Amino acid sequence: MLFNSFPFIFIFFPITLFIYYQFGKSKSSFLQLLALSVASFIFYAYWKKSYLILLLGSVCINFAFGEYLMQDKNKMIFVLGLIFNVAVLFYFKYTSFFIQNIAYVSGLHLSFHHIVLPLGISFITFQKITYLTDVYRGKVTDSNFLNYLVFISFFPQLIAGPIVHYQEIMPQFSAKSKRFSYRQFNIGLSFFIIGLAKKVILADSAAYYADPLFVAVEQGSSVTFEEAWVSVLAYSLQIYFDFSGYSDMAIGLARTFGIRLPFNFNSPYKAFNMIEFWRRWHMTLSRFLRDYIYIPLGGNRNGIIRKYANLMLTMLIGGLWHGANWTFVCWGGLHGFYLVINHLWHSFCGHFGLKRLTQSFIYRTLAIFVTFFFVTLAWVFFRAKSMQSAGCILQSLFGLNGFAPANLSYLNELMLVKEVLAIFSLPESTFLTTIVTSVYITLMLILVWCLPNSQTLMRSIRRDKNLFLRCLIFKPTIMHFASTIFLFQLCLIFISNFAVKPFEYFAF
Repeated sequence: MLFNSFPFIFIFFPITLFIYYQFGKSKSSFLQLLALSVASFIFYAYWKKSYLILLLGSVCINFAFGEYLMQDKNKMIFVLGLIFNVAVLFYFKYTSFFIQNIAYVSGLHLSFHHIVLPLGISFITFQKITYLTDVYRGKVTDSNFLNYLVFISFFPQLIAGPIVHYQEIMPQFSAKSKRFSYRQFNIGLSFFIIGLAKKVILADSAAYYADPLFVAVEQGSSVTFEEAWVSVLAYSLQIYFDFSGYSDMAIGLARTFGIRLPFNFNSPYKAFNMIEFWRRWHMTLSRFLRDYIYIPLGGNRNGIIRKYANLMLTMLIGGLWHGANWTFVCWGGLHGFYLVINHLWHSFCGHFGLKRLTQSFIYRTLAIFVTFFFVTLAWVFFRAKSMQSAGCILQSLFGLNGFAPANLSYLNELMLVKEVLAIFSLPESTFLTTIVTSVYITLMLILVWCLPNSQTLMRSIRRDKNLFLRCLIFKPTIMHFASTIFLFQLCLIFISNFAVKPFEYFAF
């Protein structure tokens, strides 16, 4: 079930919220947690009922490992628990990938059945690993099975995160039942609507610019310099607003239930360098990779060479985690390389006393554009279906396939282009389509770089020096209520007129 679908917005969510708070009238939170866990499993089963058994089975086995570790901090049991979780993930996500590569290298004909990837299995696996690790380290002593079910299955963050620790979320489900709060509901619903708008208005519209070229390249077509940049920039904006929208919606949904999830997205395209980018993009995944892969590998404790090797290996694993394809490995490797270069540059600036230079306005402005440029190049591998397609697009981006005039006629079919041309009574033409497309991408980039993000808008600070920001910050007033309702109605129009697109991270 998708957050941006009518069944979720008008049936599942309101019914679940109503039942949850009806049970909140009792003195115990047991019925609330039970209702929430049942609703979460229904949410998951809506996609495919058969994989609900897999989810329940792995959850029960993982809980059994945790129960044993609470009684006896046996390292062997802990390792077996980790192996079990990784093995389930490996079977469903990487079996086909490894068999294909073995067949290619060996020249053997190896037949295998296509394995359907269970929705959200990567995020669920990481969530279970954090639980076992925290139990083994003595950070979790609660052996309540219902609490554990809610921790794993809480539907706002079940499919695509954020990846949370048990102690971050479960103490919020206190022993006393939670009562309905208008303030929490208003804040949560506002977050949800802002995220919904990012998804259905901004991300999905950008997808219509990005998808045709990537599909054309996969089918063997060549693309021009201009076509390549339009499509790659559009995809960079699509995945940005797609994941930003999901993160806002997840936080907002949880807030309506009185639960605060950690922020998972903090304007990463405003980052001055790659290190900061990964502190802002998918923040809980970055934390997981640091705490559960980079540091256990040795981190920066064994010399500079080992530090960079650990960093590169961590990012390669992070890339492979995103998908069973060499394109994802290459994407992770690129970001690992970027981070190594970034650390070396910091060391160079510190050694030669250039730190004051890096604080200047001109340097920081250029740094934002340079960081965005290299992140955009890496997205090519993230989006392309094969290394060959990625190579073809990269060649076009650097002009190696020539600078012939772009043929953007396929964009004439987009509603956005048609509406703009109709408003100004202009005929359809490649030139005008190019102008509309350029203006659209420019406006999207202005939104990314010049406007505050959702958590800034929803903060409670009233005395901000920036008058414009003070006007935007959420306040329970008629003006904000009317603007939120208008934005929600606009979202419903887009959902009604366009095909509902799943979130990009749902594929992982």
